[in-house]
Amino acid sequence: MPTSIPTTQHPTLKSLINETYTDGVESIIDSRLEDDGTIIATARDEDRIVAFKYTDELVSVRILNPEVIEGTEEDEDNDVPQANADESLRTDKNCKKGLPCGNSCISRKKKCRKKLSGATLAKAKAAAKPKTAPKQQPKNVADRLDEALKANDFNEAAKVADEIYESAAKRALTAGQDFYDGIAAGNGSTEDWILKEIYAARGYDGKPKKVTKKVIDDAYKNDQVVGYRAIGSTDARFKQHFNNFKNGDYFAGHGIYGHGTYIAYAQRGGTHSRQTAVNAASPYGSGVMRIALKPGASIIDQSDHQADYVAMDTRLRNWRNSENPSQKAYRRLRRVTIGNGESLNDTSGRLAAIQGFDAIRLNNAYDTTYMNLLNRSAVSVQKTKGVLYKQ
Repeated sequence: MPTSIPTTQHPTLKSLINETYTDGVESIIDSRLEDDGTIIATARDEDRIVAFKYTDELVSVRILNPEVIEGTEEDEDNDVPQANADESLRTDKNCKKGLPCGNSCISRKKKCRKKLSGATLAKAKAAAKPKTAPKQQPKNVADRLDEALKANDFNEAAKVADEIYESAAKRALTAGQDFYDGIAAGNGSTEDWILKEIYAARGYDGKPKKVTKKVIDDAYKNDQVVGYRAIGSTDARFKQHFNNFKNGDYFAGHGIYGHGTYIAYAQRGGTHSRQTAVNAASPYGSGVMRIALKPGASIIDQSDHQADYVAMDTRLRNWRNSENPSQKAYRRLRRVTIGNGESLNDTSGRLAAIQGFDAIRLNNAYDTTYMNLLNRSAVSVQKTKGVLYKQ
């Protein structure tokens, strides 16, 4: 079935036509791509209607209404094109009585046939191929939930939250783990499966970039967030957890300031501040790894996040009171977005991840700031052979 060539492609097709029809056409009336790859086009040159046909090897041109051309066929013998005419200066047509055919004029009643060069043929096919809009990727559940919440469409948000909830429960079951849907600080060995589901939707469980110590050191100079995280009760456990952070499954942990991955980082780039960050992290494991967030990472301050948390809590309660959704719908939407109200500090790694933030910047402690990292793919991590990093 012939395919119409979009008007957006006509400038390219017009340029191609003018390579053969050297007097140039004013506009393209119609153009299509046949099933066998042949290009058929009709164009206007003043009063003339000119037809063009491009095949794999030839282009043929003919005037459909030669009767509009004044003069006799004898006049065409004197219709000689201007050799090497300067296109920017030329105002008259080369072929006033006949048909332009490359660098010559032929009878207006004849058909011009020219062999196509490889480059011209490629251009013809490119011009004829309709441009299709890129396929729209289906929105992930985190995007859909975020959009529904922003639009105050809580009924739709509840449907999406139910999808996330059910998928998270299945993920835990598949892993042979208990499914806990709250966000209170809990057993460090238990994952937040709802947060893990949001990570997967956002791509936050992607692998970090492995870099050298120098790259992390240089990150200080570039005002990047460089932090420290201690893991593992023994050196062997440190190596295991560190290798897992670099190359394995991304653990969605529990924490007092929202679930996620906690790092301690220096507010200032001096040696003392770096050592303070190391000291702050060190009691929590047998080894410390160094992490740098990529430039331009999306980080929300805890005060702003807490305001979002409280506002979401209020909006959810208002929805429940005004529209009286089922207890299940309300409970699951609340659990997926802000948890069960057990957070000690009005923070939720789930909500921040749904909103698309890479991390939450937490409260200050002396020269050290703690951060809840959500997006593992947004960081670089210093390589190691299992040694304890210290400044």
